[in-house]
Amino acid sequence: MLACANVVMMATASAPSPIYPLYRERWGLSVTMLTVIFAVYVVGLLGALLTVGSLSDQLGRRPVLVAALLVAASRTAMCW
Repeated sequence: MLACANVVMMATASAPSPIYPLYRERWGLSVTMLTVIFAVYVVGLLGALLTVGSLSDQLGRRPVLVAALLVAASRTAMCW
C-alpha cells in the first residue's frame, strides 16, 4: 500500500510539468512567464512541505496519507 501511494504521489507531483509547454502555446506565454509559473508551483510545494510536513506526527500517518492522496487526485484532475 505504501509503495503504491508513493508511486502515485510522485507521478501526480510531476504531472503538470509536460502540460506547461501546451499552456505556453495556447495562451501565448513567454518562456520567462512559463518559468515563473513553474517556480510558483515549486514554491507552493516547498511551502506545503515546510508548514504541514510534521502533521503526520500529530495526526498519524494513515489519515495524512489518505488526505494527501485525495488532494493529489483533485490537483491532477484540475490539471487535466
